Amino acid sequence: YQRRVHGIRMEQGIEILKGFRDSWMLLNPMLYIIRTRGVANRIFQCTLINGALFIGSILFFNKIVDPFLHTFSGLFGSYLEAVITLLYYLCWLYPVYVISFVLTTLWVQDIFDEAFKDYYKGKDLKISQPLGISELVSYMVKRMIMIMIFLLQCTILSLLPFYIGRVIELVHYSLLYSYYCFEYITMALNKNLAESIEMFEYNWSYFLGFGVSFTLGMMMWPGMMSSGLFCLLFPLLVLTSVPAEVNLSLIHISEPTRRYANSYAVFCLKKK
Repeated sequence: YQRRVHGIRMEQGIEILKGFRDSWMLLNPMLYIIRTRGVANRIFQCTLINGALFIGSILFFNKIVDPFLHTFSGLFGSYLEAVITLLYYLCWLYPVYVISFVLTTLWVQDIFDEAFKDYYKGKDLKISQPLGISELVSYMVKRMIMIMIFLLQCTILSLLPFYIGRVIELVHYSLLYSYYCFEYITMALNKNLAESIEMFEYNWSYFLGFGVSFTLGMMMWPGMMSSGLFCLLFPLLVLTSVPAEVNLSLIHISEPTRRYANSYAVFCLKKK
């Protein structure tokens, strides 16, 4: 029994390292961006709106507006300084964030569709029947509730003392960011939420390793800057997930699901 447990722990450790390695496999995605004009245009648009506009707005406030207000705080007064800060966030920064988030979501979908079509062309894929409108709406509602519960759980556990909370927060967000990336693949293969979660739970160690470096980078920046960096780097991370190791040896469950007699618990990709 102890040998079996030790073997399982070793396998999980190896999968964590595989996920970490795959998250840094940036050369092929970068080359793909260079040679694919449509993807390059979308990446440029994401970089422009998230980097130049959103992050630029944050830096403009932090480096110019905020120091100016502090310098002349005696002239303006603390109340007026707070009002100006609130107006800048409400009238400019938050609207820019919402617009950049929505546009990035649409553009990343275009990026993924192009990469998925090119990379999996001619490969053996098990694709379920497309979800209907009611099933898709149900998927989105359940997904939103699941993520809200997950974030609430993370927020509560992050309050634990002695860096335990920070470690738990790192694990939670690593898994969440990986889920965001690989969700594009499960959606492209018409998998319902239960199948997506089953795949994710079965391969949690790989996804932990895949998301940990990205999460560490996000945790180094406070507040809105972290959100801006997420939107800026997310398209590249999604591109990195398309040819990841998960598409060959990692996803291999083949038990029939309860919903579809001809589908699989997770998508099954066989190495040629």
